[in-house]
Amino acid sequence: MAHSLISHFQMLAQYNTLANRKLYAVCAELDDLERKRIRPAFFKSIHGTLNHVMVGDRIWLNRFEGKEVPSTGLDAILYEDFDQLWQARVVQDERIEAFTASLTDDFLNQSIRYRNNQGKHSHRPHPLTDCPLL
Repeated sequence: MAHSLISHFQMLAQYNTLANRKLYAVCAELDDLERKRIRPAFFKSIHGTLNHVMVGDRIWLNRFEGKEVPSTGLDAILYEDFDQLWQARVVQDERIEAFTASLTDDFLNQSIRYRNNQGKHSHRPHPLTDCPLL
């Protein structure tokens, strides 16, 4: 079962890369003012939302790799410049694909320990295998 999950996660990582390429290409058609325009959205703008997704991906990938991640806040603007954000997105997607390429059954059978953004320590079954959708 875990081995089929591995190929499923690898496919999802590839889809994530493809979706991000298309999303960023469309966002590149907007000028900077339009991307950063305040909107009735949780992260206030398209640019803020793109940064939020990057924050989340970095937090979780670092947790999966067993690293301690200092909290930046989920609404942090990691990159003010869209081109720098896009380049960081490409690198992050490569990291995600490389990570899923190295997944093992043993890794999926482990529990995960991490500190959440509020500083609370958590220890639970691995979130990759604890998903109600799988």
